[in-house]
Order: sequence, then structure tokens, then C-alpha cells
Amino acid sequence: MSRRGVSLFELVLALVIGAGLSTLLLKTFLGVAARLRDRSERMGLAQSLRTASEALRSGLEDLGADSSAGTDLVGVGSDWIRYRATRLVGIVCDTAASRLAVRVSGGIGSARRLPQPGRDSALVLEPDSAHRWLPAEVLAAPNPASCPSGGAALTLTLSLDSAQRALVGMGSVVRIFETIEARRYSSGGAGWLGLQSISAGETVQPLAGPLAPANGLVVFPETAAGALAGMPGGVEAVRLGIEGITRRDFGVGIARIATIARDSMPAYVFLRNRE
Repeated sequence: MSRRGVSLFELVLALVIGAGLSTLLLKTFLGVAARLRDRSERMGLAQSLRTASEALRSGLEDLGADSSAGTDLVGVGSDWIRYRATRLVGIVCDTAASRLAVRVSGGIGSARRLPQPGRDSALVLEPDSAHRWLPAEVLAAPNPASCPSGGAALTLTLSLDSAQRALVGMGSVVRIFETIEARRYSSGGAGWLGLQSISAGETVQPLAGPLAPANGLVVFPETAAGALAGMPGGVEAVRLGIEGITRRDFGVGIARIATIARDSMPAYVFLRNRE
């Protein structure tokens, strides 16, 4: 019976084959992981753009204009838009006290959050006029109350003088708002879509991104006929274009390559409540 050991050549050959198989498996694993990561980032970008588009649409679709309160569209540029964002809408149900009792439930109104003094402003519609709003400031935080009919309400303390209060009655619409600006801004070497409360003096907060270097956010103020509008008072519709981008680098040194994916989310909003 003969005993034969493993030669050096066979050992080296086995190591080379094993290394080759390990490299192939590693490359396959890294490729699958990169594709999954890329797909996940693209899905995240699409969801981010969709959320941003819906947020802007919901903020803009209530905008209007009238002869006394002016236009809700405060200003607009190629990559920014400033507007009055509604935070609460209700109906006056009691004016007996020094503060107005406003009903916001039961399908009559809506509240995205409670009014905040020093941050929010108010517009109160005269009952006998469809387009005359009385401007006021929110002076104090609201308190829970009840309407004479028994329904739940909020009491609002507004900066209305005696002459203005005489024009407010049962059925007056109260609208609480703050001035918001949506714009493209740069941070960390990338472009982002952000929202900023001008009323509160806050810094811009990211809403979606990163955006494409060119045309990441495009704002087109238009008339109802689709023509480009000039002054904010002449804007009847707003067309928005939001384009996001993802970038992932592969390889090292001179072999490094970048894969770039883009996604866009357009939005078109007709402004309501125009006189």
C-alpha cells in the first residue's frame, strides 16, 4: 500500500481555484447588495417626491384673492413660492363674550393644528359679504368652549377693534393662517426642497431631496388659460416641477464609476376662492 502526499503544485492550484470562487461569490454578493440598495434608494426618492408634491398641493389649493385681504399668494419666483398656509377654518357660533367662539368640527370646518399667538394671523369674513375679510392677529392660545347649540368650539382672541367686531356675526368664517415659503436651497453640497415659516422666523426645514442640480424645483405661475402670469394677484394656477436625484459610487481609484438615477413628480394646482 503506497502513501502519497499533496504536492506543492496541487496545493497552489487548490488555493487559486478557491480564491477565484471566493472572488466570484463576493462580486455576485456585492452586485446583488448594490442593486437592492439602489432600488431601495429609488423607492425612497419616489416616496419623498410624492410626499413633497402632495404637501405643496394641499398648501396651495386653498389659495385665493379678494379686494380687502389681497392675494394669498404672497410672492413667487422660478424656484420658490411664498403663500398663506391655512391652519384652521371655522364658523363663528357665539359673539357674546369678548372672544369669538368658533366651531371647527362636525364637517363645518377643519383644524390642522391649534392657532399660536405670535405666529398666526386671522381673516374673518363678514357675514353679509362674500369677499370682504377683516385682517387680525391671534393674541392668545385658544381654549375649549361650547356653542349655544351645544357643539364643541374654540374661543379665539383676535386683534379686532370695536368697529370690526360689530361686523362679525353668527356664521362668519374665520381662517387662521401663517406665511410659508417653499424653495430650493443648498446644504451639504446638494440641493433640497424645503419649507420655512416666515411668520415664525424659523429656519428652512427639508421636505424632499436631494434635487437635481438643474431644474430641481421649477415654479410656473399661470393664468387659467395656461399663459405665464406676472404679479401674484394675476396668478390663477401654479404648475410645479420637482426632480430628485440619487447617486452611488462603485469601485476605487480610477476605476470608480457613479450611477445616477432621476425621478420627477409634477403638480398642477388651480387656486380657489378667487373673486
